[in-house]
Amino acid sequence: MTKQSFRVLVIGGGIGGRAAAAYLRQSGHHVVLHAESSGTRAGVYLAANGARVLATLDRQVLTQGIPIEGLEVRDHQGEVVSTEDYRDAHTEGGGPVGLPRSVLESNLRADGVDEVANVSILSLSDDGVRSSHGDHDLLVVADGPGSELRRRWIGEEPFRTTSSTLFRFVTHATGAPRRVRILGNRALAIHYPISAIERYVSVVVAEAEADPTVLRDALGPAGALLLAGMVPETLQKTPLIEGLASPWYRGTVVLLGSAAHALHPTLGQSAAMSIEDARALQIALDRSASLAEALSCFEALRRERVTAVYYAGWEQAGATAKKSSLATAFRGLLHKVIPSLSPERKLDALLLGGGSLEQLLSHRPELAPLTPEAWNVLRFLVKIGQVDGRFDDTERAFARACLMETGHEVSSKDLEHLEVETRFRSTSDIVQPFQDRPIEDRERLIRMGVLLAAASGRVTADEHKALREAAAALQIPRETLDHLVKEAIEAQG
Repeated sequence: MTKQSFRVLVIGGGIGGRAAAAYLRQSGHHVVLHAESSGTRAGVYLAANGARVLATLDRQVLTQGIPIEGLEVRDHQGEVVSTEDYRDAHTEGGGPVGLPRSVLESNLRADGVDEVANVSILSLSDDGVRSSHGDHDLLVVADGPGSELRRRWIGEEPFRTTSSTLFRFVTHATGAPRRVRILGNRALAIHYPISAIERYVSVVVAEAEADPTVLRDALGPAGALLLAGMVPETLQKTPLIEGLASPWYRGTVVLLGSAAHALHPTLGQSAAMSIEDARALQIALDRSASLAEALSCFEALRRERVTAVYYAGWEQAGATAKKSSLATAFRGLLHKVIPSLSPERKLDALLLGGGSLEQLLSHRPELAPLTPEAWNVLRFLVKIGQVDGRFDDTERAFARACLMETGHEVSSKDLEHLEVETRFRSTSDIVQPFQDRPIEDRERLIRMGVLLAAASGRVTADEHKALREAAAALQIPRETLDHLVKEAIEAQG
């Protein structure tokens, strides 16, 4: 497949927009970035999954941040009720960092990106985008949760203003470089280091007209020190917005970052998800035969993961921001008791219905969405595995490994879906998309099927029959197939 070069216009100079521009330029696309300076001293918490992805673009930027050693959860009196250590993750090269937003955004400027301060969208269509800076094949909308372009082109407004107030401000640093969560009464505060002398704080208050006085009462003694060290000119107060767009793309327009998903700040995933989005879009464009295919693959890869993170954040916020003194005290007791009773079952997991938050936030940035070609390969492997009446765990693991070797991610749902789809289709029908491929590609497909069939130690008669049918449809000689089967069985010992 010949890699295409697209003319891309990115709207949004935040983390998601700049990361998208840098990644797409890295892949050789012509990129125009419309970016206005935020002019803010805001900080960014870049969770470990975001840091791992960003390292594929520029590892140096991570060295300019403050390594975050762990997480402390405090009640409104300031007492530590649970902790988590991140230092091992840093030793392995994948820990979270805190850094000024200006540092991150300035380091995401890529050579060759045409950065402009003003741009006008003159026309949008399924065939492309025309702006005051020329014609573009793709418009990447990364201008935040209040995106006008999302409303204009995607055609819906899934975002809404909640009853909570979001405070953001910088305060002077105290203590170790850790992320701290303060469980207040009707409030939740999160702060982390952004430099040697500053912390950046996000505070959510369940009050429509909250002010700093309400904030002080809500956070109790634990928040007094934060407020005392606050840099007044950095204080921002906005309504908290929630929303998850659907769809993420239409025609030649695709949503990215907080324009696609307004996450709750409790998990600190906003920056990480935006960077993951940018990387996934790069991979989808690199490995797809057309723009339409790439955008479909991009959404298929991101939607399940982002949706899970979205709901996890809002569910955790609801479980931790209690609205009465009795509920607040009980929540603090849970944080103390649960880890001691069952260390491996942390409170965050309990609050999320038993799910593993660590597993949820893990990510393999080098894996791409399943392209149509990868789906066809997977269909063939599933068909070979199920012709003898079963598709066991060994064969599932082998199918996953085959696709991972080609850089694709295969979920359990993918396999379950294909087991149903292929059950009543013939093997020759499933391999039909490969009939016009070069002989080496056809032989490689048959070899993968043979190895899957032999994964359990032998090739059954039904599997051998299905392989013969596939080989005949692909015009591969019988002796070639027999040699591959013999080779695979010998390899199994």
